[in-house]
Amino acid sequence: MSEKELSRYYYLKKEIEDLQKRINELEETGGVSGIQYREVDVMSTPKNNPIQERLVILIDKLTERRISAIEEYLKIESYIESIEDSEIRQILRYRYMDLKKFKEIEKLVFMDRTTIYRRIKPYIKD
Repeated sequence: MSEKELSRYYYLKKEIEDLQKRINELEETGGVSGIQYREVDVMSTPKNNPIQERLVILIDKLTERRISAIEEYLKIESYIESIEDSEIRQILRYRYMDLKKFKEIEKLVFMDRTTIYRRIKPYIKD
């Protein structure tokens, strides 16, 4: 997995949380409760309630984006978990999941930056 892909982990996590928050807010403020929303089909939404119809469409779009972000997030997490060396997994978690700087990681794993980089380099594609 590339460094660019691994670097997306933290931000995907934030995006997933943000999308869920937006969905919750729309359901609360738009009169589309979780139970009602799941039962509402855009095609069967009464035409006399265009606001609810549009909210359902918006919530569907946000839900699709959230599902897509979760899939990518899980892909990264699965990659890190698939690495057999626990020390490498730990370093990758610190760096890409927790967004720690190499200086911080040095202290946590008792290695200098160059050693850390050399150890994780084989696991990161260019």
